[in-house]
Amino acid sequence: MKIYKNLHILIIISIMTVSGTLLSGCDGNGPTSFPSDQSSSDDDEKPSFSDSEYKLVFADEFNGDSLDTSIWNYETGYGPYNDGWGNNEWQLYTSNAENVKITNNCLVISAISSGNPSPDKKGDKDGSITSGRINSLVKKSFLYGKIQARMKIPYKHGIWSAFWMMGSSFITDSWPKCGEIDIMETFAHHLENNQNQGTLHWFNEETDWTHPTDTNLKKCDSTAYHKLEYPYPNVGNFSEPLDEDYHIYEVEWDVDKIIWRVDGIDFYWEYIKDSHYSEFHKDFFIIFNVAVGGKLGGSIDHETFFPNDIPTKRELMVDWVRVYQKDINIGIYSETLNDNVLEYKRIFGGDEWSGDESEINSKCLDVTPFDGDHVLSVEYISLNNSENMNYNKKWSGVIFEFSDAPYYSSRVFKYASLVFSIDISAIPNLADMGVKFQDDSRDSAVQISNYSPETNDNWSTYEIPINDFAQTDLTKLKYLIFQEPKDANGNMIYGKKLYLDNIYLKVENSCAASVLMDKRMYHDSDTQASITVNDYCMADQDVQVTVENGDTSILVDVKLDENGRGIANLNFGVTNDSVDRISIQQDDTLEISYLDSKGNAQNYLAFIIDSTSNPKSELVAALSDANDLTKSVEPGTLAGQVPESDLNAFISAVISAQSILDKSEQSLIAQDVISSTYFYLANAKDAFESAIIEDKQFFTLISSNPDIQSDVEMSDSTVGEWSTGTDINPEGVYEEKNCWVLTTGTKPPAEGNWGAVLAFQNGINGDFSDYATLNVTLATSCDFNEYKVTIVPGDKTFLCQLKTQPNHGKIYQ
Repeated sequence: MKIYKNLHILIIISIMTVSGTLLSGCDGNGPTSFPSDQSSSDDDEKPSFSDSEYKLVFADEFNGDSLDTSIWNYETGYGPYNDGWGNNEWQLYTSNAENVKITNNCLVISAISSGNPSPDKKGDKDGSITSGRINSLVKKSFLYGKIQARMKIPYKHGIWSAFWMMGSSFITDSWPKCGEIDIMETFAHHLENNQNQGTLHWFNEETDWTHPTDTNLKKCDSTAYHKLEYPYPNVGNFSEPLDEDYHIYEVEWDVDKIIWRVDGIDFYWEYIKDSHYSEFHKDFFIIFNVAVGGKLGGSIDHETFFPNDIPTKRELMVDWVRVYQKDINIGIYSETLNDNVLEYKRIFGGDEWSGDESEINSKCLDVTPFDGDHVLSVEYISLNNSENMNYNKKWSGVIFEFSDAPYYSSRVFKYASLVFSIDISAIPNLADMGVKFQDDSRDSAVQISNYSPETNDNWSTYEIPINDFAQTDLTKLKYLIFQEPKDANGNMIYGKKLYLDNIYLKVENSCAASVLMDKRMYHDSDTQASITVNDYCMADQDVQVTVENGDTSILVDVKLDENGRGIANLNFGVTNDSVDRISIQQDDTLEISYLDSKGNAQNYLAFIIDSTSNPKSELVAALSDANDLTKSVEPGTLAGQVPESDLNAFISAVISAQSILDKSEQSLIAQDVISSTYFYLANAKDAFESAIIEDKQFFTLISSNPDIQSDVEMSDSTVGEWSTGTDINPEGVYEEKNCWVLTTGTKPPAEGNWGAVLAFQNGINGDFSDYATLNVTLATSCDFNEYKVTIVPGDKTFLCQLKTQPNHGKIYQ
């Protein structure tokens, strides 16, 4: 067996074995399934996946009489700007049955030539060559899992068939920023009929990376990024032709890597943990197509469509497409969950944050571990003794500090839970403890007493939904803190050990849910629509969807099948909840909402337009309004202006929408895509308009400007130092600026001096609901552990990230 290595990419050129004669829908003797543990190498570098706990979350067996348009869109035409889909391809994609059809329980995509094109034909777009292309954009998308299709592929000069995926952000980000995963590609121009190619495409934002053939390009693919040379390691070689029978083509994709397989045999994999692979941690949709010609298809010859002068179709035959997903465990402190790891830089005690001292042992052997060979022990040290009474600070914690922000997307954390196990054998009076996540500016905490653990001997395992830490952005995670162990009376527990083990994030990826309608836009004369719910974790159950029109709402019952998918009709007319009917009129917005099995609200918006209008005309009008808006608002920080970042974001949305509109002029882009583009543009416009700065109203707490008076009624007791010994001087000067100067006291930390403090200890009475921001300017001439502002009640804490500025010390504003 021959093995090729290049950087961290490994390819195994392997022998494919095919066995079994079971048929599944389409004819053919190719495999209908394969062993879950097939392996092509014993090489230690070969990544592995476990098949355990995979769940089927989507399948189209193509058993009907026609293509299911609740799942698939037809793509038609010659592509963007009439350029052959960016590749100078020759075919005209159509929605005609001769190009795309369901027959004998099989999807058949056919490339057809109506004439006998000569070999030197250069892709004249005269409609003489037609084919098919379908995608699941807007209707079905997936993040991670096994994506498989059983197919029989065509193989002739000029034919380029593919089973692939693109990022669902295609509408807003376009290619290549949306990302692309090619699962199966074959073309006689470059590959033999026993070969399959797997490739990634993305936009590489690394400043130190340049494309090997064009230094101005940032679009990237597997071969260009790794500077791979022929024979390309992302091409698998197999022992028999792939075009003579059915084979199962697959990628297995998780937060760490993507593996390509044919009939269960690995032939290529690529790791996606680095930040420039961010495209591959978002949802992707599925595409099937057969192209003709172009830069990879190459030229056709007489045998392509007219072997022996007999007109012949070139067909991609798809027996089924299936997606399996499983829960993803991301280890934090775990000896067994090593495939996906959220790496921490260090573990330290609360004394570094001016709290009580903690004694920490990350390799403790005092108790039988829950996982692996050792545990994490934490002893919260008391400073109380006969000489120093009650000097405890009443706060302490064990803190995980993370090296870098996680590369996982917010979509991953939406379905995650924090799991950890604690052994309280040495601290039996533990009644409660806080758990906190902290990002670069905010934190969220919960108390374990609000959750019921699973017990196993001395270990209690807690599973806390990440949604309960709603104030923290885990894509910017800095710290995980286990803090303040307390007894039943609410007193801090000191001098005893708490044991922690097997700390990880559990992502219930198969529970990812969605609610959709069959359109984004409806005419005010329409009488019916359909609602689709996908929620695997509610399979075989009845669920309810709320439909609102701005004035009233109704509940629609949806029965989910064994795969967690269900469709229900929504009727339009005089509102009547008992018959699932709601009234609509021009300019209404329908809001569809579904509360999924994890408590996440899934939403979908649809628009009601005049019966004489169409999505394209609405998009044209919306673009006109958007362009006028960008010209009427200047970037800046004054009233009537908009921050430059918000202006640039809106302009980017306008450019993306214009691109979709331009493409629709040359090719019949699916109406759902045009409608969704209108939807995204409308949302972008709303966000832009809300960012326009209005005349500001200020409530001043303290000011260094003598001409600006405080809006707080000041007295001798209004502000204080909370027994820290801080000297507060409201008439100080720093860097020739008037300011309040806080100087730490001389008491030691053991006597309560935990920093320089300015507290509005009498409170500030007033209604601040109309105020959007709290502006603080700080400077320091020394180094404290942290700088923060806390608002009570509610204990909302905001960390101030100070940056060193020349001649100005450290400044936060």
